Amino acid sequence: DSLEEARVHASNEKRVKQVKKGIDNMSSYWRKRKRQCIEFISMMEEATEGTISLKKCLKGDGPIDIDSDEAAVVGATAFAKRKKSKISLAGRGVKGGAKMGGDGSGSLRPDERFIGVRLTAQGKPERVYLEE
Repeated sequence: DSLEEARVHASNEKRVKQVKKGIDNMSSYWRKRKRQCIEFISMMEEATEGTISLKKCLKGDGPIDIDSDEAAVVGATAFAKRKKSKISLAGRGVKGGAKMGGDGSGSLRPDERFIGVRLTAQGKPERVYLEE
């Protein structure tokens, strides 16, 4: 009952609007920076007559190493898989899913499969989980 009251409370709607506006501002800034970086590498490709390739740089195979959201997620996935294999060799399995705390506190435990966050093409954040 109090949950429904909190959802319709005016200050909560105001906070939701503030958070959405902040996300929109950060994602537009991110898109601007990404566009500038892509333009720079594209100009480098033209100036070096193909020695530096935009496609290779974005895949991580080029002479310029670029840290992107995708590269960070790929690295985190590889690390998590290595860690999981070491843990399973020791006889302990990784359990996933956000569950209520067993101590009766009602707090949520983090999902152990969570790896990171990336922006979708629409500029919205999306959670990335380790696939089993």
